[in-house]
Amino acid sequence: MGFQTYGNYFMKVRIIIVLCFLCLAHTGWAHNNVVVIPLLENDGPKATKGLNNVVFVALENGDFTNPVDAVNSITDASSANPYVIYIAPGRYTIPASQQLIMKKHVDIVGSGRDSTILDFLFPTGIIVGGAKESTDAAFVIGAEGTTLSELTIQGSKNAFFGVGLHYSSGTAPMKVANVKINAQALPGGGVGIYTTSEIIIKNSNVVGLANFFDAYGVLNDGGKVIISHSRVSAGATITTNVNTVYGVYNSASATSEIIESVITTSGGGSVTYYGVFNSHPTASAKIRGSSLFAGTTSFVASTGTGSEESFVSDSFFSTASTGDPMCDFVFTHDGAELDNQCKVPGPP
Repeated sequence: MGFQTYGNYFMKVRIIIVLCFLCLAHTGWAHNNVVVIPLLENDGPKATKGLNNVVFVALENGDFTNPVDAVNSITDASSANPYVIYIAPGRYTIPASQQLIMKKHVDIVGSGRDSTILDFLFPTGIIVGGAKESTDAAFVIGAEGTTLSELTIQGSKNAFFGVGLHYSSGTAPMKVANVKINAQALPGGGVGIYTTSEIIIKNSNVVGLANFFDAYGVLNDGGKVIISHSRVSAGATITTNVNTVYGVYNSASATSEIIESVITTSGGGSVTYYGVFNSHPTASAKIRGSSLFAGTTSFVASTGTGSEESFVSDSFFSTASTGDPMCDFVFTHDGAELDNQCKVPGPP
């Protein structure tokens, strides 16, 4: 079935979708009471009312054809009046002048990351976005306490950096579930996810690609990141122009927990590659049941007085270069410090 033909079918299955949302409401990945079930009118057995607080995006026969317009149409969302935007299967082209700016109490749910694709157009002839931490470098800007799930975000910016998802507001964590992100800039660096807040990444595939400057799969700038059952990758597409590639980068005061996930970096050339990198003594990471594959260095934790300890258990480290993985100031959960080859030293 082609993407364009989904619209008519999509309009016929709204009630089924609502039932699916009700099932999701019992999991940790959807808000309770997000969907208001349509009921019969009080004055008689009339047809059911339209769905409340569920906005449908489809290539045809939906409420909107552009998810940006769907978000912008919501002006009364609150904790007592939450919304869900449901996006039907299809490839949605987002104009270069637009960003998808999420709102509090509005979750966005696609039809699967291989079925719902948000394709952000490359802006021609202009430079937008500056530093990697700026919101104008982002394709999607997250909102406090929201969930983004079941879709793909991809694109490239004509900028210094392109950021797939930027989340830097609020204290409640944002959740990303079964999402694919592929972000880059031409000519510039790429960041899959940037955050200064708390974000939970589950069952997702996050990629940052660089043609210049640096590449980051996840850039944790002082926040808290939990990566579970996911793949995070960063790479250099033009190795002569790229400086450093980071799978997961933790700045000062940042904490990351990586659970049963795969972190990879790749590219070749003289670029330096880190699987997980703690850039400051106050940064820390906990890695459990995961695999780190890096071009040069699998794991580096910052050393120095007052350094936070990083912990590893049941994980595998590997590099593509000759030589062994490198670990620094990294411990197992029972307190044994790994040597600089990421191994537990034997008895003397």
